[in-house]
Amino acid sequence: MLEEGLTMMGFESLTLVRPSLLLGKHKDRRFGEELLQKTIGAHPEWIPAYVRPVHAETVAAHLVTSLLKPPTDHVCATDGVKGKRIIYNRVLAQTKVDNLF
Repeated sequence: MLEEGLTMMGFESLTLVRPSLLLGKHKDRRFGEELLQKTIGAHPEWIPAYVRPVHAETVAAHLVTSLLKPPTDHVCATDGVKGKRIIYNRVLAQTKVDNLF
């Protein structure tokens, strides 16, 4: 519903990011994320990309990239809205942050 509401506002460009579990330090305790970080350890590639945990820095880097290069000419594949981009977890999980800039 939130995404639909944002889409209806008619922004010239809109980037939505859909991460799964976020890796990194948090102010609050996130038991599931902590457990997953300890369980997976050094081998996150064993988990399919569409559910693989991603670093919060990766999500932030995608959002900054969208600010610097807005998707104004992009047409969203899911609903045909021009200027809307949805970045799914499978893309986030395979992103090398240095390649975004």
